[in-house]
Amino acid sequence: MDNKFHPGADAPPEHCDRHTEKIEKLEYENRLRREFIANVLHDIRSALAAVRGYIETPLVKTGLSAPVRRQYLQIAHKHTVRLGAMINELFALSMLDDIDVRSQQEKFSLSELVMDTAIAFKLMADEKKIRLTFDVGSAPAFTVGNIAQIQRALENLISNAIRFTPESGRVSISVVPGENSISVAISDSGPGIPEDRLPRVFDRFYRTQPENEPRLESAGLGLAIVKQILDLHDSTIRVFSKVGSGTRFEFELPLIDEAD
Repeated sequence: MDNKFHPGADAPPEHCDRHTEKIEKLEYENRLRREFIANVLHDIRSALAAVRGYIETPLVKTGLSAPVRRQYLQIAHKHTVRLGAMINELFALSMLDDIDVRSQQEKFSLSELVMDTAIAFKLMADEKKIRLTFDVGSAPAFTVGNIAQIQRALENLISNAIRFTPESGRVSISVVPGENSISVAISDSGPGIPEDRLPRVFDRFYRTQPENEPRLESAGLGLAIVKQILDLHDSTIRVFSKVGSGTRFEFELPLIDEAD
C-alpha cells in the first residue's frame, strides 16, 4: 500500500513515542478531571442536603427550644460557608485561565504584603494554639507583579499550612532578598506529604487528602491556584516535605530597586 496517504506510517519511533505520551497524558488528565468533578459534585450535593435538612427540621418540628433551633441554624450556616468556599475556589481557578497578569502589574513591597497577609491569619492560628512566626527582614523588599493575585497565593499557602498543622504546632513564614530575586517560604510542623504524592500536589484535579479523612471546607484547589498564579508571574512553586516532619513551600519573585 502506498504510504503517501498515511503521514504517520514512516514517522520515526521517537515521534510515535511522543505522540503516544501526549495521548496518555490527555487520557490521564481527563480521568482525573472526571473524578474531581464527581468528588466536588458529591461534596456540593452533601452540603446542600445538610443545609436543607437543618433548615427544614425546625420548620416541621414546632416544639424545638430556642437553643436547639439556634444549633440547627449554626450547622446550616457552617455548610453554606463550605459551599461558598468551594464555589469561590472553582470560580477563581476558572478566572485565572483568562487573566492578563502582565497588564495589571505594579511595584510593591513583597515583605510588607507577606507581613500584612500573615497577620490576618493570627486569629486562625491562635484558635489552634499554633505559633505563627514571620521574618521579613528589616528593610522592604520590592518586586513587581499583580499584587492581588500574589496576596491570594500567600493566603492559600498560609491557610493550608495552618489547616494541616495540629494544635500547638508552628507555622513560619520568611522573606529573604537575594541578588536578583526574593525568596518566600512557608513552613509548617504538620504531618507532611508522602513522597509519592509530592509530584502531584499542584495538579488541578488531584486531591492529596486521603479518602478516609473528613472533607476540608474547600474544593481542594488551593495549591492549583497558587501554581497558576506563579506560572503567570514566570515563577515556580516548590514543595519539600517528609512524613512526620512537616512541609515547606517556596517561590521566588524578581527583586527590583525601590526607585525603579
